[in-house]
Amino acid sequence: MAYVSLLTLTQTLEQILNPDQRLILLDEQQIRCLHEKVSFLLSFLEDPSQEGSETITCMEGRIRDAACEAEDIIESHRSNQILLESASPGVISCFCELIAALSNVMPFNQHESSDAV
Repeated sequence: MAYVSLLTLTQTLEQILNPDQRLILLDEQQIRCLHEKVSFLLSFLEDPSQEGSETITCMEGRIRDAACEAEDIIESHRSNQILLESASPGVISCFCELIAALSNVMPFNQHESSDAV
C-alpha cells in the first residue's frame, strides 16, 4: 500500500513539474526535492533484498501515511487556488464561513476516521 501511495504522489508531482500543466503556484524547488525523496523511497521499496524485512514492514505504514498526507496537502492547495481564481470574494467568504461552521459542529480528523475502518 505504501508503494501505491508513493506512485500516486509521484504522478501528482510530475504533473506539477510539467511546464504544460503548471497551473498551480507551488515552490518548484520544494516539489523537485519532494519528488527526489519519493523516488528514493520507491527504489528502496522495490529492492528485493528488503522484501519481508521487519523494519520495512514497520515503516510502510508511516511511508503510506506521509505520502497520503502530502497528496492531500497538494490537492487542497490546488482546490484553494482554483476556488480563488474562479470565485468572487463574496462566494469565497460564504464558503469559508460554511466550512468554519461545519468544523465547529462536526470536527473532522482524517486520521481518526481512517483508523476506525
